[in-house]
Amino acid sequence: MTHSAGTKECNDKGESSPVSEPAEILSLLFDALYKGKCDGIPSNILLEKPEREELEKLLAYVKDLQTGLQGLAKGDFTVPSRLRGYSGGLLKALQSNLRHLIWKSDALAGGNFSQRIDFMGDVSISFNGMAQRLELAHKNLTEHQQRLELLYSDLQQEVEARKKVEKELRNLATIDMLTGIANRRHFLQLARREMERMRRSGTPAALAMLDIDRFKTINDV
Repeated sequence: MTHSAGTKECNDKGESSPVSEPAEILSLLFDALYKGKCDGIPSNILLEKPEREELEKLLAYVKDLQTGLQGLAKGDFTVPSRLRGYSGGLLKALQSNLRHLIWKSDALAGGNFSQRIDFMGDVSISFNGMAQRLELAHKNLTEHQQRLELLYSDLQQEVEARKKVEKELRNLATIDMLTGIANRRHFLQLARREMERMRRSGTPAALAMLDIDRFKTINDV
């Protein structure tokens, strides 16, 4: 690369040689790295063909690197195929780690609380702390659910036992133990219910009574 302070050098044939200003080249690289302007080499920067090709290659590499970084910022982990070398390797490693982190997060969200990572520094510490808290919370919730299930089972058994006792008490109060038929108490309850129904509906009712001769002899058997 030939440099000049603002004048053009002449070759043996008197022709002007391309002139390049280092400050303009550095400004171009700064704009590409800091401002994201990788639109090519301006016409005011004059370079020999090999040097221009190298600078164009460098600008293309910066553009691919920025494309990969923009993808990361938007959640797109596609690495430009031309991006190689040290910086490209770092970007690919970061993208790979993020993919693995997403996989771990999905597994954690699916209930696998044993997930841990150890390859992203403070991110690993934060993720592992969250996973441990979720694992403990899930353990406590499971134990609480088991206790509730036991209580519910005991409550069901208590309800069934009370229903059985209630039925037995009702039978004792309304069924004659000797004959196994409804007793006087049950008859009066039914009669009272029917009389209330008649009053509400205004419908008539009839009562039939039977007298069995010498029933005591049958009842005493």
